[in-house]
Amino acid sequence: MKRLAVDILVLVCIGSMLGVAQDDHSTSSLQFLASTERAFARVCAEKGIRASFLQFFADSAVAFFPEPAKYKAAIKNRPIPANPLAMSLEWEPQVGGVAASGDLGFTTGPSIFIDNTAEGNPKYYGQFFSVWKKEKDGTWKVVVDIGIETPTPASPLGQPCTEIPEESGREESDALSGEKRDAILVKLESEFGKACKSEGTAQAYLGRTDSYTRLHREKLLPVVGVDAIKRYLANELRVASWSPMGGDVSAAGDIGYSYGSYELAPSHNSDPDEKGYYLHVWKCNKRGEWKLVVDVAKPEPPAEQK
Repeated sequence: MKRLAVDILVLVCIGSMLGVAQDDHSTSSLQFLASTERAFARVCAEKGIRASFLQFFADSAVAFFPEPAKYKAAIKNRPIPANPLAMSLEWEPQVGGVAASGDLGFTTGPSIFIDNTAEGNPKYYGQFFSVWKKEKDGTWKVVVDIGIETPTPASPLGQPCTEIPEESGREESDALSGEKRDAILVKLESEFGKACKSEGTAQAYLGRTDSYTRLHREKLLPVVGVDAIKRYLANELRVASWSPMGGDVSAAGDIGYSYGSYELAPSHNSDPDEKGYYLHVWKCNKRGEWKLVVDVAKPEPPAEQK
């Protein structure tokens, strides 16, 4: 969304129905979430980036600068733009999903950041990924927002929001305790890291990839699907490791996310040659297998790489 704008502005890497079949429930919940995302974009066009982010972000929402930080706290003491529409941002959700429990969801799609102060109103393209959580009053709020810059539009605006094709097989009533949900996330990230060391990074990713899996990397178009990811990782010989800083899992235990820092090193015991920050979103399929929905990586600026 917005995330590309957040990078450029240095502000931030700038929608339930019950008693129906699971597929209908999932679809209607996603369309409600997508309508919330579109309302977010409309408010941004009317009031500006900062005001819209403050309205649609949860109080504890995390954005990337590129390091993860709580957005509202990070901008609290920053001057309010004299012209809130000097920089504009357009985006829309084109792919998404909502947990069977209806409490956690995600959206992704293309974004266009426009500098209205420069000659020719130059445009910068991006791809956002947002994790949303339903609050106690039933409203959806963004809890994690991250984006990448892309060389060209990843897809044109004006598309519907479609659901990723894999259903979890879990029901809305399949609520898990907070302790069990935390254990799921710890296990997922721990096993992923171990697999990178024992199997190699490419094979570890492919074992957790499905037709809907996306890799978002700076200055590249999204890499989507098993074959595309396999080609992208064919020459990736470095060992990846992650250090989670936060995350959450839906009450139904079918969607979860983790964010934190990452390192890429030439070998197990060598110093990393790339450091940065990541977002992983996971989804459990009907077979009980957890697959990546997205892996977003935002490297630290070169001057900060040590």
